[in-house]
Amino acid sequence: MLRVHFTPEDIARLRVAAAPDPLWEIANSFQILITEENPLVFGEWRRLVRPQMAAADRMLALLLPPRGYSPDFLTPDLDGRPDLESGVDTMLGTPQAILRRDLARLAVSRDWSRRPPPEIRALSVGDLGALRRLRSALLAHHRHALAPYWPQISAQVDADRAVRARAVLAGGADGLLAGFRPLLRWQPPVLEADYPVERELRLNGRGLLLQPSFFCSHRPVTLAAPDMPPILVYPIQHTLGWTRDRSHGLRERGADLGTLIGHTRAAILENVVTGRTTGELAQRFGITGAAASYHAAVLRRVGLLLSERRGKYTLHTITPVGLALLDSPPGTPNALDAPSAAPPHTRRRALMAQIHAFIRDNLGDAQLTPDAIAAAHHISLRYLHKLFQQDGHTVAGWVRERRLEQCRRDLANPRLAARPIHAIATRWGFTSPAHFSQAFRSAHGLSPRQFREQCATVHADY
Repeated sequence: MLRVHFTPEDIARLRVAAAPDPLWEIANSFQILITEENPLVFGEWRRLVRPQMAAADRMLALLLPPRGYSPDFLTPDLDGRPDLESGVDTMLGTPQAILRRDLARLAVSRDWSRRPPPEIRALSVGDLGALRRLRSALLAHHRHALAPYWPQISAQVDADRAVRARAVLAGGADGLLAGFRPLLRWQPPVLEADYPVERELRLNGRGLLLQPSFFCSHRPVTLAAPDMPPILVYPIQHTLGWTRDRSHGLRERGADLGTLIGHTRAAILENVVTGRTTGELAQRFGITGAAASYHAAVLRRVGLLLSERRGKYTLHTITPVGLALLDSPPGTPNALDAPSAAPPHTRRRALMAQIHAFIRDNLGDAQLTPDAIAAAHHISLRYLHKLFQQDGHTVAGWVRERRLEQCRRDLANPRLAARPIHAIATRWGFTSPAHFSQAFRSAHGLSPRQFREQCATVHADY
């Protein structure tokens, strides 16, 4: 059993790594490679990688047994910079005292107490030739076993991070830690996990880095030395068939998809599967924010992604129709043209979510009329009214409710107390102060001025 003991300072310093750590993935993947664990997820990868194993892997086999202790110095703290070359160089700079300590522990674990292999003896005294051979072995393993699949590895770690981010937003640090069940059990202030040995890890204000790992299997892993920066490496959920080169399928249908929506938009569509902001898209594809927003708008208008305002940001996520387009096998009719790409109720929900997002994005436009909304989504005005009627609304009524909601929030905001009421109404698309006042009173039972004064009184009391 592993028990990680938190203090309030540790909760404040809890974080999730931003990317897979290449050295942890090397260590975990080599151990997976030399076993038959989890064949459903890793069997095809083993079949592809094992023929490329080289004689240099003997050193890795000595250092990374499938069970038991592995030296801590192989996975140093990279201080938030998960770069392979700098990570290997950091590892090679390990002080000799730590090399001796870790390799002595390995010798005991592997029953080499009488005579460790010559490679291990050379490493323990910091022999430069042995360290260079270890560097070559690590880089070769990464090149053959990991680099060809790194996009898939990174994408699945990104998906896990998206899950953890939602847990934090919903429940803070408690929600994050509780969300790891059944892998981890959060019983404040202790985090428990099944572990091959009894271990008590006391953080004592140092915080904890949660490191998602693609090749970590079954249970989490931590370092043995208590003085090392605390880290807990945990396994993520896998998508079966991950070794398949999805880019090959895209190349086969790339002309069709690129012709349909453009190559940049096709790439953006794949990227928003786990959700991206406009700024993130701009940074990832090396384009301006305005260009990213334009491409997202084109995809939104044809029902392939949704855009929702999240505070200062707009978050873009893919729709079921967009997923159907990406997942359609090469040579099949385009998902947008196939009536069966998604069930009718799914297509309707996706379209309504798209329309709602469009309205929210354009509430301040006084020209946001039913005609304009229908035209933006390439549907008839009659069909637009029918969609809203099925939900018990009118188009104009739904738009008015959203505008009144935004006005109410601004009127209640003490930071906007000096802003004239008519300016707030105009900001959210009301062109007539009299009409706004009447609509607000009808919705809230108070005039806008009375509502603002009531909110000011409440804030003053506190």
